[in-house]
Amino acid sequence: MLFAAAIFSLAAFATMIMGIWWPRYAPQASIEVDPPGQEAFSMDRSVSAASDPDLVETQVERLQDDDLAIAVIRELHLDQNKELTAPHWYAPLLRIFKHHAAAGNIRPGEIVLTSAESAALNSFQQRLSVDRTGNSRLITVSFWSEDPHVAAEVTNVLVRNFIEQYYKSRYDAVMQSSEWLSRQLEDIRQKMEQSSGALARYQKVTGITDIDDKQSTFTQRVADVNHQLTQAETDEIQAEAYLNRVQLGQEDSLPQVRDNLLIQALKQRLADARAALSQDAAVYGANHPQVQELQSRVKELETTTGKEEKSIVESLRTSYAAATARKKMITGQMNDMIDEMNKMSQYSELKKTAQTNTDLYNALYQRVKEAGISAASKSSNITVGGQARVLDQPTSPHVALNLAIGLFLGLLGGVVLVFVREGLDDSIRTPEELKYQIGTTPLAIVPLAPGNGNAPPFWRRLRAGMVELPGQKFLLDRPLSPEAEAVRALAASILLSYNCRPAVVMITSLSPGDGKTTLAINVAIALSEQGKTCLVDADVRKPMIAKAFAIDEKHGLADVISGAATLQNAVHALPSVPGLSVLPIGTAPENPGAFVVSSKIQELVQELRQRFDFIVVDSPPLGFADARFLSRLVDGLVLVGRWGRTTRQAMLRSLDVLDEVGAPLLGIVLNGVDASSLEYDYFNYTSAAKAR
Repeated sequence: MLFAAAIFSLAAFATMIMGIWWPRYAPQASIEVDPPGQEAFSMDRSVSAASDPDLVETQVERLQDDDLAIAVIRELHLDQNKELTAPHWYAPLLRIFKHHAAAGNIRPGEIVLTSAESAALNSFQQRLSVDRTGNSRLITVSFWSEDPHVAAEVTNVLVRNFIEQYYKSRYDAVMQSSEWLSRQLEDIRQKMEQSSGALARYQKVTGITDIDDKQSTFTQRVADVNHQLTQAETDEIQAEAYLNRVQLGQEDSLPQVRDNLLIQALKQRLADARAALSQDAAVYGANHPQVQELQSRVKELETTTGKEEKSIVESLRTSYAAATARKKMITGQMNDMIDEMNKMSQYSELKKTAQTNTDLYNALYQRVKEAGISAASKSSNITVGGQARVLDQPTSPHVALNLAIGLFLGLLGGVVLVFVREGLDDSIRTPEELKYQIGTTPLAIVPLAPGNGNAPPFWRRLRAGMVELPGQKFLLDRPLSPEAEAVRALAASILLSYNCRPAVVMITSLSPGDGKTTLAINVAIALSEQGKTCLVDADVRKPMIAKAFAIDEKHGLADVISGAATLQNAVHALPSVPGLSVLPIGTAPENPGAFVVSSKIQELVQELRQRFDFIVVDSPPLGFADARFLSRLVDGLVLVGRWGRTTRQAMLRSLDVLDEVGAPLLGIVLNGVDASSLEYDYFNYTSAAKAR
């Protein structure tokens, strides 16, 4: 119902809006924005097209500028157009806000608008539409009005003024750039003359004309001289090392001596002579002629060896002196080349500076000339792609489109309402929810009470979750009804749970109005067909049993416990229901909680067990402490939950409470179920059997 209401309400709303809208004419004009540098005589030919997206978006924003809109308003006198200046319902609030926001903030040179111009400007901005066409360089401009001529004229004037304003801004920028370039050109010219003069003077002093051809040869010469200098320094160091050994008396360690074959032969002969001299002197004595001859030979060999070593040392001194002289000479050459290199480097720097200033001057001179040409021409990179024309048919409203939108929004609203309702609804509606979310299967499913069988499905679903009036004896009034069959199934489950009699069954609920009293009455009637049954009203706060059977409750449960009456006087046998007796509440006690927890109630339950086969106790809801106490005195407990009203969390909390007190739970009864919401058709089968 809510789903259908949402669809039709939104559709009706869309239809109403279409009925009150005036026809609107919104012609379109297009503008093409080329990248900078594409127009003739442009100064921006080097600008990359990568900035094109930003350029187009910038122009879209400029087209919506207030200054451009004010210029159009004043040119076309739109402040006198009643369509644009008609006050809106929010106009007084808007004027108050703008007055406080702009008070004292008007700056010199700022455009001051009249009230009519302000109203026209607000309406103008609301009616103007400027959009880029996809990723292209085209911009679409549109202005809607109830007058097709006004709409086309405003659109075209806006585009024309925008292009003229864009050209003027570019012209002013070019002129400013030209003036700045002219000033910079004079400075660069002076620098060029100075650098060229410095280069000429340096060439005259140094005699250098051009070093480009000599550069590679000079570099090779420097490398060769540097190699020679390194070799000379190496030779000098090596010769000096040899002479140091000579001064230390280590001539024998010199490679020139160690590798000289003549010296090595002389030393061998000298060693042999000295050995023979030593041997003969020991045998013949010092004055023997042979010994004297050997002495002469040793002296001669020593003198010859010394001369050869001295010759080598002199050769080393000569090599050292030559290496030192060669090093000095090459160092002088290197210094001369370094001076020449510095001159060439300074020449290159002066030449580079002069060339740079010359190139910069030529480039700036070219830009100044281009700026003059660009300013003289009226080329622009923004052109009109197409002008707005006077439309024959209004652009909006679109009747079919608006109706489709209304239906779509209605459908979407209905779907959203369904999902929101399902997401927020935590109530138990199916046996499967009890099985998979609570962890137990229902002991019985009792359908909605009578009086709604012929009602529409939506009304039955609405009634199913509401509180019903207790005391209905549908097992007597409608024995073949679906609810009566459900109670018989519940009674059968209770009988199967207890093979031996008597059995005390307590029926309670999670909250008031779940239908526990009605269920207790009908369960007691069903059990009375199987044996003597007593229906005990233990709901002290809201007793309904006596009223349901229209009996006198002068004496009852409370009177028996207080000692004011006997059980025989308090129990009422029902002639209309053979085998069923009722024990009403009687005189209501002042303290219900203390009344139930009395030890006498346990004695009373034992006495009832002796007199009856079945005792059905209608207890308070489980939220009261006396219901929890009574649950420990019975053989079985039936917990009643209301379809579409009892939530999963409440059911889980109730099961936890029963588990804590150790109550003998028989099962859960789902009461007040809408039969049309279930996937199977058990209740309809019962009704069909009754019809046959």
